[in-house]
Amino acid sequence: MKIERSFDYDLIERIMAHPAIYPDITDDGSPEPEDFNAASGENIYYLIVRRDDNEAVGLFFVHPHNAILYEIHTCLLPTCRGECADKAAQLVLDWIFEHITCEKLITHVPAFNKPAYSYAKRAGLVKEGVNRSSFLKDGQLYDLLLMGITRGELCRQPLQQ
Repeated sequence: MKIERSFDYDLIERIMAHPAIYPDITDDGSPEPEDFNAASGENIYYLIVRRDDNEAVGLFFVHPHNAILYEIHTCLLPTCRGECADKAAQLVLDWIFEHITCEKLITHVPAFNKPAYSYAKRAGLVKEGVNRSSFLKDGQLYDLLLMGITRGELCRQPLQQ
């Protein structure tokens, strides 16, 4: 398995708009999947996850908040869940801290998305706070859980279980 940066927006949009991903990464203000366009720019990183047979099985979307703080979003296809997803998390964290001036990486997890929260914890991110009533999904307001990890905290041991 490997991680590679991509500017192939057709591939990026196919992955992000996939029916198994798009509902989990969008809120009530998002366009329909067929109208979705991925953000572009030199400071935006789409990191494709490829299996050993070179098949793309998902991506991580990383963008800056400032010179050292970046936010990550996970978009893994059903063929990359479980062990594959855990390995991808290890690889992407290594890639980010090796190739980007990132000192701190964060993500926001809707409080109802228990699998995403568990995944972030297994990858080594810790809960840092709650942004109350800040995510509208299916007409209901949810809290967003702020999770993060610093370059210094990145542990090269297997993911936590």
